[in-house]
Amino acid sequence: MNNKKVTIKDVAARAKVSRASVSRVLNDYPGVKPELRERVNQAMDELGFAPNYFSQALAKGRSQSVGLMVRSLGGFFFGSIMCEVEEVLTKAGYQCMVTSGHGTYESERVAMEFMVSRQCDAIIVYSDCLSDEEIIKINQAGSPVVLISRFIEELDSQCIRFDDTSGAYQATKHLIANGHSDIATITGPLSNQDARDRLTGYRKALEEFAIPYRPELVLESNFQVPGGKLATEKLLAAKHHFSAVFYGNDEMAIGGIQALNHAGLSVPEDVSVIGFEDVPLNEFLKPKMSSMRIPVASIGNLAAKRALSLIAQEELDLALEVDVQLMERESVKTI
Repeated sequence: MNNKKVTIKDVAARAKVSRASVSRVLNDYPGVKPELRERVNQAMDELGFAPNYFSQALAKGRSQSVGLMVRSLGGFFFGSIMCEVEEVLTKAGYQCMVTSGHGTYESERVAMEFMVSRQCDAIIVYSDCLSDEEIIKINQAGSPVVLISRFIEELDSQCIRFDDTSGAYQATKHLIANGHSDIATITGPLSNQDARDRLTGYRKALEEFAIPYRPELVLESNFQVPGGKLATEKLLAAKHHFSAVFYGNDEMAIGGIQALNHAGLSVPEDVSVIGFEDVPLNEFLKPKMSSMRIPVASIGNLAAKRALSLIAQEELDLALEVDVQLMERESVKTI
C-alpha cells in the first residue's frame, strides 16, 4: 500500500496547472475561473488530497479555534456552559479548546499560556485567580478575552455578569419571609469573587431584617458535593441552632442534604434548604430543591457569540448582565 502523502505539487501535476493555481483554489481567491476550480477539485478527489485547513487558517492569522477556561471540568454548572459554548462555536465553524484553571493561580496561568501558544482567536474565561492586569495584557497581545462572572472596567464590553450579591440576598430573604431567622450558610472558597459576593448578599439580607450576623453559622467549602456534605457535618457537630441553610451552590446543597439525612434530619420538616445556580437535577430530588436560577444556557450562548464578535472586530455594547431568578420548590418550610 502506498501511504505517501499527497501534496499540492501532486494535485497541480494531475490537473496540469501551476501550484499557485491550486493554492488560489484552496484559499478561495476571488477571480478564479470556474473551469480551473472544477479541474483542481477533480484532481484533489482523484488523488484523495486532504487540505491542511489549520495551516491555511494560520496563514490568514487565524486558528479557527476559541479557548474556554473554566474553574473545573466537573459539575453540572460548568458542563452546561461548555456544551452551550461548543454548540455556538461549532455552528460558526470554530473548534472549542477547553482547559481548567482548577481554582489556583498557577493552573490558570499555565492554561492561559497554553491557549495563547495555540493561537486561539479568542479566549472565554470563567475563573478569577489571574489579576486584572494579566488578563488585560493577554487581551492586548492579540487574544481577545471574554469574561464570565467577572468585571474589568477596561474590558467592560467583553464581560458577561450575573448579580451574585442580589441572588444571595433574594435567597436569604426568601428564608426570612418563611419565618427563619437562624440561617446558616455554606459558602464556596472565599478566594473566589462569586463566593464573596454571595456571602455579602446573605449578610445584606440579615442586616435589612435586623437579624444578627452569627459567624459560627458560616462555613467555607469548595462548591462540590463532598465539600457541602463535610461542611454540613461540621455545622451539625458544632451544635449551634439553625433552622435553614443557604448553600453557595446546588452541588454543596445536595451534599448538605445527604449529611442532614444521615443525621436523622428531614428537609424541609427539620431544616429548610435553598441552593444557588439551579442545576437540572433539582427537579428530581426529594424534596425538589428551591434555588436561585442562573440562566446557564444564555450565559454560554452570549459568551460564545461575544467571542465571535470580537474575532470579527464588530462594535460591542456595554457589559451584559443576566438576571438571577428565585425558583421556589419544596425544600423550604414556613415556620
